[in-house]
Amino acid sequence: MKLLDKNKKEEIIQINIKVNSKKWILSKLAEECNELSLAILQHLNKNYDENNIIKEIADVETNIEHLRYIYNSKLIDTYKNKKYVRIMKRLRKKFRVYI
Repeated sequence: MKLLDKNKKEEIIQINIKVNSKKWILSKLAEECNELSLAILQHLNKNYDENNIIKEIADVETNIEHLRYIYNSKLIDTYKNKKYVRIMKRLRKKFRVYI
């Protein structure tokens, strides 16, 4: 299957947001997060195929991309950056890894 370019993805997301409500998209993300959580637990407990996890990650990421259009994308990136800084500090302190 041919990968969609960025413009086509954006068009799909914007149309999907218009025809479905914010509440529906949030509900869909919650559902997909639960499915990802279940796939991870099944993999850890029963050594299930990693492809289930990969498929669920794709579902979750697709829904999160929708939310970046609904919510403040720049603010999301700011919080993500703060999270990476905390991870970096923890790596330095706990494992003496300097990046």
